[in-house]
Amino acid sequence: MRLPVWPLAAAILSFGLPAAGAPLIGFTDNTFDAASFGSLSDTQANAAVGWTQTVATTDVTVRALLGAVSGASGNWWITTKLGPTATPADVVASGVYTAPSLGLNFDFNGQPRTELASGLSFAAGSYFLVLDGPPGPAIGNAAWIGGAGPADTVELAAGFTLGSYYYATQFDDPLSEFGPSSSFMVTPGEGRLVFELDGRIAGVPEPATWLMLIGGFGLVGAAIRRRATASA
Repeated sequence: MRLPVWPLAAAILSFGLPAAGAPLIGFTDNTFDAASFGSLSDTQANAAVGWTQTVATTDVTVRALLGAVSGASGNWWITTKLGPTATPADVVASGVYTAPSLGLNFDFNGQPRTELASGLSFAAGSYFLVLDGPPGPAIGNAAWIGGAGPADTVELAAGFTLGSYYYATQFDDPLSEFGPSSSFMVTPGEGRLVFELDGRIAGVPEPATWLMLIGGFGLVGAAIRRRATASA
């Protein structure tokens, strides 16, 4: 008796398909004895990073490597424009984060990331992730943690490129209450603030969808073969 081959074909094909929640942007720490820190404050210091994607994405989760004093909270925005001309109309997503208290561990590979949002969708285009810090007099009551130099690697999915890092402080120009409209300056590329995007490329079927399709074809083929055998 000949067995239908579609289950085997489906299993083989499923291994080559992108899974939901695949990494789109990520970082690996290769300098375990050094790190960079972007201080954050609601009135004294904001930080931002940009990226460009030529593909649309869905089910995106955004995380950042943050630390704060006593788990303090601050604001975050994802916007299509940065600087004094940015307005709330340019904001794609926003919210409040609560950062954990991190120890003095300079290996960021194993450090917990703070999830900012999940289930987001992005059209092809350029975006900026902007963070301010918790209220308080200290400029270092929260920090965005990153790598120490170009030796740390950045992993980018196809269609993604990493943009510049930006910093704004009250010493250069008074910060705007609306963080993205602060007067940001590009910072040197040596310190890479760690953030992550996980999600799906829009329009690419999930493995379960492919399995259902192949399974349906297999069942139809088996039924036709059985009918042909019965006729013979």
